Amino acid sequence: MNWSDYTARRLAMQTVLKTHFPSVDEAEREREADNLISHRSTAYSLERLEKANTPPTKDQERIHSASNAVRSAHNHLSKVGWHGQKTLGEVVLPLLDGSRRDYVANSGANSAGWDELLQIIKHLEASLAKAAEAVDLDGKSVMTVFDAGPEAEEFNNKKHSKTTAKFFSFECADAYFRMTGKDPTVSNRQIPHAQGMSNEAYGPFLDFVADAFLAAEVGASPETWAKAAVRNFRSKNDRKLP
Repeated sequence: MNWSDYTARRLAMQTVLKTHFPSVDEAEREREADNLISHRSTAYSLERLEKANTPPTKDQERIHSASNAVRSAHNHLSKVGWHGQKTLGEVVLPLLDGSRRDYVANSGANSAGWDELLQIIKHLEASLAKAAEAVDLDGKSVMTVFDAGPEAEEFNNKKHSKTTAKFFSFECADAYFRMTGKDPTVSNRQIPHAQGMSNEAYGPFLDFVADAFLAAEVGASPETWAKAAVRNFRSKNDRKLP
């Protein structure tokens, strides 16, 4: 996350805190906003690392798949006619380095310039295949950099990691407690609808988490993680369930 994104999210979080906790001192709200966005940034970095911590065999498989996909793309592009070559040349030219860009532009469509584009794609396919074979299949988990324990040696086999939502919501619970002196809770109520009655989660903590997720750009269910944060808060603070 670059500095401008960080600043924008921090300002957005300050607005959220002012809306939900107007009686809290402004300086304290600013500290809490900085703290929340800092936690969000750290958790996001950890989530990206976890997602990248895949088994080497899976990495090799995916690179091979990419190589096959590029080969298929090459086969399709080799059959493109004059009009398609002209349009693709105009689109692809900005992606090439200076020397190749000038060469293709001066050669024109239906000429050596088009062959050059196809050669670039062919070279990419071969490079991907070579990279796949070079993957160290005995490589260790990336997480061993942080810990020598058995858990750090495991690779991430989860399809989706929600580390950002998890730790950010947990910090929201702590911030809520610090600013209100009250335990975070999420209540449920029955509401009528066309098929009968259904449960609806509500409460000031859930509202806060929903707005905080929006301000910090956390793409996850506020209700799911607000409830998880409540359970975590109760567990670590030895609070009994009602």
